[in-house]
Amino acid sequence: MMVVNGAASFQNVWCQQISVMPDMDYQFRAWCASVHPSSPAILQITVNGSAVGAVFNSSGATCSWEELGADFNSGANTTLEICITNLNTNTGGNDFALDD
Repeated sequence: MMVVNGAASFQNVWCQQISVMPDMDYQFRAWCASVHPSSPAILQITVNGSAVGAVFNSSGATCSWEELGADFNSGANTTLEICITNLNTNTGGNDFALDD
């Protein structure tokens, strides 16, 4: 589990390079829980810098795990960088936890 103190600008809070097979469909899933209810997480998953899936808006319920995820195709790639980007730029209460 990782606890994130959100920032006043968009930030990649987690990224990882992965090996993939070309032209295959993949799913990415993670779990998010709000640490402070006043400004819930707003997250976007990106693959090689491009947004995939819908923007995830946390309910703000503290200590309640919610699933976020996206489906994508690898295209011609054999490696990809997957990131979770925090789109919430509020300076207060923008705190959340991420887990696998």
